[in-house]
Formats: sequence, C-alpha cells, structure tokens
Amino acid sequence: MKKILSICAVALLFSCSSKLKGIQNFDPNQRMPQIKNERLYLKEMATLDVYGYSENYPINLGPIPEKLEDTYTTYFLNGITSKTGQPITFEKQGSCCPYETKNNKMGVGMLTKYKVINDGKEVYLYFNAYDRGPIVCPVNFTIKP
Repeated sequence: MKKILSICAVALLFSCSSKLKGIQNFDPNQRMPQIKNERLYLKEMATLDVYGYSENYPINLGPIPEKLEDTYTTYFLNGITSKTGQPITFEKQGSCCPYETKNNKMGVGMLTKYKVINDGKEVYLYFNAYDRGPIVCPVNFTIKP
C-alpha cells in the first residue's frame, strides 16, 4: 500500500511539473545558525520584504532529514518574536508549492506552510527543508534576544 501511495505521489508531482515554482534565494554556501535552547540564534534581518512570505523566497533550512523538518522549523520560529516583543504562535498548515531540487530522490521538493500569529495578525511563512539559503529574521518580526 505504501508503495502505491508513493507512486501516486510521484505521478501527481510530475503531472504538475509545468507548475513547478522557481525558488529565488538558494545559496549552497550558507550555514545553519547555532542551535541552543531549542532555537536558532539568528543574527541578521531580512532585506527583502518577501523573504519567508513568498513561495519563491522561502526560509531555506535544508538540507535536513525529513523527520527533522518540524523540529528545525520550530527552532527557527522559537528564535523570532513580534516587533513589540510579544510571543508568536504558529501552526503547520501542510505542504505546498512543488519545485525542482537535486536534494530529493524524486527531483521535486515541497515547501511547508505555517500560519503565524504576529501581534494579533495572521501571516503565512514558507519553509524549505531540502535546500540551503540565507536564514534570517523576516520583516515584521524581530530576533529574540
């Protein structure tokens, strides 16, 4: 049964290949920030307003094993706070946005979308577990002290 589901998933992804998105902020030379106390210690703010908010400019945490994706995303979200210093809340929404990548056996990666409540406002952030890129604090958030 698992094999059948895998084949169906691959077929579905390749049937959408004409819709594959182009991620714009890859950088294989980027390093993962330090992890301590279950959070990423970010050092920089994003310079692009779309960083994290757009499927073309996701927060690239990879390459990390699929089983650690939720853990690393939580570490990232634990490293930021609202501009007013209020804690944020977040909830995983699911996978979306297929794109081509060499870091997945199938040649296709999926982003993960999170709903984040920031100072009472609902926003969505996109995360990429397959590829590297800058890991910085998105606009309208601040780095947790």
